[in-house]
Amino acid sequence: MREKNNLWRRIILAAVLLGLILAGFFVYLSSNRWMTLERNANYIADAATQSAKRIDDLLVGAENSISAIAHIYERSLDASQANVEVLEELTESTIFDYIGYVDAQGIYTDNRGLQADVTDRVYFQDGMQGNSGMDMISNGRVSGEDLVIFYAPLRLDGEVVGVLTGRYRQQQMRNIITSSYFGEAADTYLCLSDGTVIASSKEEKPENILETLNRNDGADQEAVDILTNALYTGGSVSFTYTNSYGSSAAYVTKLPQSNWMLLQVFPIGVTNEMLSESNKAATCLMVWLVILAALYVVLLLLENARQTKKLTWEKQEMRDIVDTTSHLFRRFILVDLEHDTYTILEDDDKSGNNPLPVEGTYSDLRNYWLDRIVDTQEESYDRERFSVRSIQEHLTADVPYLQYENRVRGSGVNWWQISVLCLKRKRGVPVSVLVAVQDVSELKEREQRSRIALEDAYQSAQAANEAKRTFLFDMSHDMRTPLNAVIGLSGLLDRDAADPDRVRSYSRKIKASGQHLLTLVNEVLDMSKIESGRTSLNLSTFSLSELLEELTFVFQPQAQEKGQTLKINAFGVPQERLIGDKLRLNEVLGNLLDNSIKYTAQSGEVTLTVHGLAQTTPGYVHLLFEVMDNGIGMSPDFVPHVFDPFVREKNSTVSGIRGAGLGLTITKSIVDLMGGTIRVDSVQGKGSTFQVELELRPAVEDGDSAFWKEQGIRKALILGSDEKICKSIYGLMAGTGVELQYATDSTAAWNLSEDAAFDLILLDHTLPDMDTLEAIRSIRTHYGNAPELILIDSDWIGKEKDARSAGANGFLPAPFSMSTLKKVASECRIQSKPDETGVSLEGLRMLVVEDNDINAEILMELLDMEGILSERAENGRAAVELFRSKPEGYYDGILMDIQMPEMNGYEATKAIRSLDDRPDGRTIPIIAMTANAFAEDVQASLDAGMNGHLSKPIVMDEVVKTIARNLDH
Repeated sequence: MREKNNLWRRIILAAVLLGLILAGFFVYLSSNRWMTLERNANYIADAATQSAKRIDDLLVGAENSISAIAHIYERSLDASQANVEVLEELTESTIFDYIGYVDAQGIYTDNRGLQADVTDRVYFQDGMQGNSGMDMISNGRVSGEDLVIFYAPLRLDGEVVGVLTGRYRQQQMRNIITSSYFGEAADTYLCLSDGTVIASSKEEKPENILETLNRNDGADQEAVDILTNALYTGGSVSFTYTNSYGSSAAYVTKLPQSNWMLLQVFPIGVTNEMLSESNKAATCLMVWLVILAALYVVLLLLENARQTKKLTWEKQEMRDIVDTTSHLFRRFILVDLEHDTYTILEDDDKSGNNPLPVEGTYSDLRNYWLDRIVDTQEESYDRERFSVRSIQEHLTADVPYLQYENRVRGSGVNWWQISVLCLKRKRGVPVSVLVAVQDVSELKEREQRSRIALEDAYQSAQAANEAKRTFLFDMSHDMRTPLNAVIGLSGLLDRDAADPDRVRSYSRKIKASGQHLLTLVNEVLDMSKIESGRTSLNLSTFSLSELLEELTFVFQPQAQEKGQTLKINAFGVPQERLIGDKLRLNEVLGNLLDNSIKYTAQSGEVTLTVHGLAQTTPGYVHLLFEVMDNGIGMSPDFVPHVFDPFVREKNSTVSGIRGAGLGLTITKSIVDLMGGTIRVDSVQGKGSTFQVELELRPAVEDGDSAFWKEQGIRKALILGSDEKICKSIYGLMAGTGVELQYATDSTAAWNLSEDAAFDLILLDHTLPDMDTLEAIRSIRTHYGNAPELILIDSDWIGKEKDARSAGANGFLPAPFSMSTLKKVASECRIQSKPDETGVSLEGLRMLVVEDNDINAEILMELLDMEGILSERAENGRAAVELFRSKPEGYYDGILMDIQMPEMNGYEATKAIRSLDDRPDGRTIPIIAMTANAFAEDVQASLDAGMNGHLSKPIVMDEVVKTIARNLDH
């Protein structure tokens, strides 16, 4: 009894000590939390003060910027009215998301031409008083967004006639106020004194910070009261901020030059992490103390249980080991090597059909295994591996266990892993071992699958390497072909320099070979850019009809050269003007048309048809672009790989056609990027059909009925043999205000002439019973010379002279385009238009900056052909020195290479722009001429201060146009 009381006395004492330790631990946690919050409060006070100054500087800078822009607007334009084009240019070249103009009547016009009445806005009223400043509005009347506005008055002859505004969207303000601490963004708010939120670092801006903290975040009332008082008084204060996510420090302060207040909250996640990190050591110590106390109690409770006999304990321990590991091993066998006996300790065979008795001789056990092991039939198998001698020989003192894997017969063939562990030795020789048998069939199956997968991956890698090797081989062949032509023809130029006809022929062939080589290089570069994920879409408004017209101009000559028929049509397209990446769509359709023309024989037929499909996504136009040909087609085995990179079909027909084999890969990548689908159907020897489905947003169009009234066109007749095309043109012209009729044969057309006098007649190609010229003459016979007669024909150029003689006034390429029709209709009304030729560049002096001697010589010779004088600098540093050495106005412009030694083109441009002693250095046109041709390269040139960007190889027409566009002539 006394011993029992002593035991309980010790347990109570241990519990009291543990309670005291826990109390001290919680006191430490509370103190550590308070000190961490205090330290964070001091830190965020300093950081938020600096942020307030930085934000204030940026806002004041924006206010100064709009004032400067207003001053420029006053001096260069009529300040009493809006100029949308100038507003757009100012928006693109400044930091503002929108720039708008408010006239004296309070009508606001932004850079997109959108208008609203803002007479009740504070910024308008204050600006008309001659003041500049900044303001914030919610739910703007034009954009519907919350905006920060910077405004400045516009004066004409000293009188305020309007207000110029620059506007920041919430994304811009979010970028300005966002701050982070230890890699985590802090919640930052720019507020008014009543708590109204001007801007927030969060994606969703709350309306009022006080309501958000009090209602949504569940902040404590004391923090809300402190913040309310600070906002009202405009003071600076730090406070502890607590909500449902934890506690942290916050700081509110007033912007130095504004009445706006900045609130920053130290990230609660960072605070929690700091507390967790600082409490980790104390927590670990506490856990160890609790564990030690628990162990102490356990030891006290087990004190009377230590009388268990050693042998019983060893047997029980062995049983525990066997029971624990029986989940992994199917059988445990205790083997006495010294007496050649075994005992089965555990066996998972519960069927009762096990032919092995629980005990027996080890020799019988060994023979049983050898009979079941499959591998024993192989000559290399060691049949002595399970013998007593072999086990004792291999299971030495420094070898803890032996392990064997064998295939074993049973209800199938399984894999067994047999492990032999030494339990007892005599004079260093094992006399007692434990044999553990584990079924590792599933593991072996996984290994087999992994091995097969590795082999498949290896085969795929080999196939990819082979495809790349084949691609490089083909590219080498395709690139060497034009290179050989250029080199060979260059030699012929030297030989036949005195024969102008041959020189011109060689020159054309060299140019064609160079263009082909450039196409190969561009395809490889495009593919590289797409695979690296750096390709993006440039969305803008474009005309689908103009796009199809451009494709016709480009590919019609190629088709005619091969005697092919190229048809491009559009049916059921609900809207002509769309929003998308016109350049990329042109590239997709151009690749498909180019392939069809290349792989279609002489006199074949290629068609591109655009179908309007049923709308599937609200607000989008659903289109199907279908390119069909009756060319050579593709084999069924190749069709699934038609879009794979580095792959071209190998046959006698294709081998003679030039190409890199990347066009369709690039096409599919672009279609995927545009969110569309592309599919192909091909029959070898009969042709191929490619279908591209895209969804594009429609562009907002202004009605153009006024144009047709101005042209005097009120009634129009559409003539053509294809009723589908007539209906398509009818649908596109339905919103013009012109009264429309159509006929598909001459009889119907002449009957219409008895009831209507037409101002415009559109003839689609021909009528069923007569050719083009006969149809034109018949129209003039029945309708006279009054109506304008416009012929729609994809090959109108070859028929123009005869058609005009027959009575045609104008020509439209197929497919039909509203924008082109309006242009042709205007031209028909103005038969003789003054010739507006380009300005002459003769006598200009250009500085050519080029480190390559050959490129420099070619460019200077081409400039000389245009009458332009030129001087050369071999690198950027030399260009800066040469420009500085010449008098002001000596050079009219600079053509600048980019990649040069000593100083590149970007650096040279910035150096010239910053010359203090040369005012013309800030205004002289500088045009980049470089092999870097991607969109980001163009932007880099503009960012460096250049006025334009031209890609090599040099196209002289583009050089002349760019120089003329950037010079004040």
